[in-house]
Amino acid sequence: MVLFFVINIAIFSAGYFAQRVIAPKQQGYLQAMTEYGRYLALPVFFSAAIAILGLLGGLAVSWILMILMILSYSIQSIAMYQIALSHGKKAGFDSLYSILLINVLLSIVIGLIVAIFGGSVFTMLENLF
Repeated sequence: MVLFFVINIAIFSAGYFAQRVIAPKQQGYLQAMTEYGRYLALPVFFSAAIAILGLLGGLAVSWILMILMILSYSIQSIAMYQIALSHGKKAGFDSLYSILLINVLLSIVIGLIVAIFGGSVFTMLENLF
């Protein structure tokens, strides 16, 4: 669960940084986080369902867990794009470059998270089997 919050904060921070670069009208960090939080009702529900099904079902429901994780990550990514792109754009900064910047930032952030937490998650999964 802690990893879920770390990933959400990292994804939000990447979207917020992209918004600061792209948008002419700046929004505060807490205001942007509140706006991002409105989009996370379903991913939080999916994460709770993943935790409960993972504890109760084990490997029998692994494909359902994978589908819920993919849906959760997809909604989080859409929310991050919405935060970054919803406040207009600076003159001369095309939307294509905005999306490219957001994808690069998101890839860097997820790469750092995997580098930091990947070993512990892999060890935890090894202990399950």
